[in-house]
Amino acid sequence: MLDGMLILGAFVAACVGFALFALSQQRHWQAVAGALGLSSRRQRQQYALAWLLLTLSLALTLQAEGAGFGSLLWTLLISAAAFAISFTLAWRPRWLACLTPEGVVAARILKAWNKVRR
Repeated sequence: MLDGMLILGAFVAACVGFALFALSQQRHWQAVAGALGLSSRRQRQQYALAWLLLTLSLALTLQAEGAGFGSLLWTLLISAAAFAISFTLAWRPRWLACLTPEGVVAARILKAWNKVRR
């Protein structure tokens, strides 16, 4: 049971890591958060956190399955996570809005302000 929880945690960490990699790019950030730009400091922070999450994912799979199968499982997990995030960005990018709360709130405020001004 513990091994399954570790593997699930590794998959979630990989998904969030790849989502942060994607959201560190202006195009994906704007698709999720609206018309607001992403600061270069925030970009670097997201990029660093994404690498940390992928490293955590590797550590969790190695803990659950050992070095031999854990590294193979990690490779498969990060491939599946990358596909899941790329399909999410193509189909429903707003689903990743939970990773950018301040961007979404600010975009909604700007959208409401534009409606009021018209």
